[in-house]
Amino acid sequence: MRIFAYAGLATGLAICVWMAVVQKTAIGTNGALGLACLIVLALMAARDISQFVAQRTMDFVFNDEGIGVRNPEYEEIEEIWKSGDYLEAIRRLRAYYQKYPTEIYALLRIAEIYENNLNNLLAAALEYEDILKKKLPPERWGWAAIHLCNLYNKLNEPEKYNTLLQRIATEYSQTTAARKARQKLGWPEPEPEPQPQEAPPAPAEPAKKEAQKPSLPPGFRPLE
Repeated sequence: MRIFAYAGLATGLAICVWMAVVQKTAIGTNGALGLACLIVLALMAARDISQFVAQRTMDFVFNDEGIGVRNPEYEEIEEIWKSGDYLEAIRRLRAYYQKYPTEIYALLRIAEIYENNLNNLLAAALEYEDILKKKLPPERWGWAAIHLCNLYNKLNEPEKYNTLLQRIATEYSQTTAARKARQKLGWPEPEPEPQPQEAPPAPAEPAKKEAQKPSLPPGFRPLE
């Protein structure tokens, strides 16, 4: 849909320029419309570029894609994991994170190995608890917390399970993870906040009428 928007705006801009410059038709109107199309195109492009750069930066920091991002040290650790030496892989991942503290993925990988390869749910939960202490974007934090809730459920920790779900639903209420938490808790979705209404203008005060003087015959004055 965004491609169609770009194409439509570009076509409109071209038509306006052609009508104004070549056909000399309604130069003022077509010039204004062309300028409007150009401004909208520039705003859309700036927004899309900023979102793309932000997403690429986040992908680099969290190392989600794993293609052309992980360095050779991490690839060596993955080879150790493939060989089945899970404890050595965990040890190397901890050292890797100490060296590259922005690579939160290393901590997630440790938790994953504990959960899936060593079947140690308690250790995995402890790793996720440590991850949630890091400064993460709200969506990332929320989904890590949801995974920890699932571990609490498997560990038969209902108090921790419910407490964390409530925290997700209230402190991170605008995230998709919060919606999942509310579903698990059986909470209804919050109603959208009403838009503030402008106060009606105060009625204008009626102009004070001057006191009418009594009508007297000519030659008479009212008593002071």
